[in-house]
Amino acid sequence: MNKIIRALIGGLLIAVFDMVFGGITCGGAFNFIYKLQPYMWKTMCVTVPDCKLMTMLSLSNFVFGFIFTLVFIWIYKGLPGKNALQKGIYFALIVWIIGNLQGMVSTYIFSNMLPGVISYMTLTGLIRILGAGYIASIVYKE
Repeated sequence: MNKIIRALIGGLLIAVFDMVFGGITCGGAFNFIYKLQPYMWKTMCVTVPDCKLMTMLSLSNFVFGFIFTLVFIWIYKGLPGKNALQKGIYFALIVWIIGNLQGMVSTYIFSNMLPGVISYMTLTGLIRILGAGYIASIVYKE
């Protein structure tokens, strides 16, 4: 199968995973996090017909998933690991350290966001990126 097609499939699956995970955590089990500092969050407006927030989120999740999967495919052979799953997890950890973790440390240093909120965002970022690594490894196997 073509690498671009695989990356598109990966992007779609990662977007779906992220929306489901976000719905369970942000919209459900851990919704209280957003009540700790309510003035800093945009209204989700899921039920409002003219709200573009969910569309923008879905599109950005797809674009991220596509780019993530495409880069994974490009560097697959150079990643350590004995199989696709190990390579996917390793790649995800690299992306998380460079992206999410570094960003959350900067957020802690330069903002007044509560440490509990930052910890929550750091942990959910790790889970999301590991999920993306798992999906990319399934989508692309040599």
